[in-house]
Amino acid sequence: MREDGKNCEVFFTLPEGIAEDSVRVSAAGGVVTLTMRDDDSGRSYMQRIRIPFGVERSDTVETVISNDVLRIRICPCATKR
Repeated sequence: MREDGKNCEVFFTLPEGIAEDSVRVSAAGGVVTLTMRDDDSGRSYMQRIRIPFGVERSDTVETVISNDVLRIRICPCATKR
């Protein structure tokens, strides 16, 4: 995770066998939740990570998957620190 004072980026390496279209990201309060499914075994995974600020409904959460790495970028509109 890295923060530049304006945005926060979180990086996850996806486990082998995870279907990119099964990856779901949600953010609420000060927690980002990542869920995903392994197509081969049918197992589901969930990971939660705390971020250094609360996420409001109007905040922007962007996700990109490249080379089995998920990048989550949170652009707060009006955060309380």
